[in-house]
Amino acid sequence: MLRHFAGDAWLPDLEAGLDALGRDPASPNWVDTLQRGCALVHASRAECLAYVRANFVARPGLAELVAAAERRGIEVHVVGFAFDLYVEDFLREAGVLDRVSLHCGRVRETGDGL
Repeated sequence: MLRHFAGDAWLPDLEAGLDALGRDPASPNWVDTLQRGCALVHASRAECLAYVRANFVARPGLAELVAAAERRGIEVHVVGFAFDLYVEDFLREAGVLDRVSLHCGRVRETGDGL
């Protein structure tokens, strides 16, 4: 999503951020890289979500996986570098948003985009 809305000019920064993350997984550089990418997005939350819905799909079987974990008394945590605006949408569509703990990138909408 960031590549689409932030453009190719952001790619060198992305590469540098990924390199830094590979060298030191505890480095805050990756978060800084994502923040700089988000600053380049001049699209609304709704536009970003529409793009994600048109270009990405959640893997099938998510609801069944969550139900199987619940039957076994296992808490379900969804963890990743993806952004909440579309991860929440995928989880909502699968009917499990209120049954999992979500740990991912949070975006805020500004007057000029994300």
